[in-house]
Amino acid sequence: MTLTHWSAGRLCRFAILLLSAGLTACGVLGPSPRADPVPVLSAHDETPAAASAPLPGREPEFAWPAKGAVVGRFDGQANRGVDIAGKPGDAVMAARDGRVVLVSNALATYGTMIVLMHDEALLTAYAHLDKTHVKEGETVRKGQRIADMGHSAAGDMELHFEIRERGVPVDPLPYLRARSH
Repeated sequence: MTLTHWSAGRLCRFAILLLSAGLTACGVLGPSPRADPVPVLSAHDETPAAASAPLPGREPEFAWPAKGAVVGRFDGQANRGVDIAGKPGDAVMAARDGRVVLVSNALATYGTMIVLMHDEALLTAYAHLDKTHVKEGETVRKGQRIADMGHSAAGDMELHFEIRERGVPVDPLPYLRARSH
């Protein structure tokens, strides 16, 4: 079955199931508390050995979802994505073309969140949002503003960004295009 054959309701339930199942399986209820700021990887930096790489043959075709510094890194357990600092009103952009399958605040520790389905294997989640600019069922383009950045449960202004491949959280950094400081 292709992505176009799924109903919006079915995709929404699937997205919530993937996110919540992955979090509860490790006893994690949401993104980790704020970590010390870490530098953004540039094209010349090496990816940590524990980081997941994109599927063989898949190019890192994702754009950065926000412009701030990375303040929390993927570790596969306590933090299943990256946290990107910002300020009120900062844009949150679609990292890749996709379909909005969820706009919700159903997972309390994620606050308001958006989930985009990109194909049968990949989805992205954007959490700690203030104002959303998309609705479930919409198609979005890479770089399109989908929301404004909001506060985490700890009160920090940041975006929590995850990539799930076949339901499994992966380190977003190898998927994101390099950017200079």
